[in-house]
Amino acid sequence: MKPGTLVGAERWPYDGRPPWSGIVLDPIDPRAWAGSIAFPTDRPSPLAVACHVAWCETEGLMDDRIPVLWEFGKVYWERPAVIREYAQDKILWRAHRRLRK
Repeated sequence: MKPGTLVGAERWPYDGRPPWSGIVLDPIDPRAWAGSIAFPTDRPSPLAVACHVAWCETEGLMDDRIPVLWEFGKVYWERPAVIREYAQDKILWRAHRRLRK
């Protein structure tokens, strides 16, 4: 999925509340790395992040995860198979609610 895509991942905290949404981030977005082991600070340098991502790519470490900034303020590196476009996630949530009634 492209950076900026609104996504869901079947994270339905309550039947009565719509699913949580997230925004796919570009891997070189400093927000994707803030507070991580590689960058324990809240505001890593964009240049340092770009260098780190380039190194990770050469090591094959960026192949199976993408960063998603969730509406509750956390970034999780998700497997692409787990996320889907938010509109699709909301349709599945509605179907799930109907089945539970």
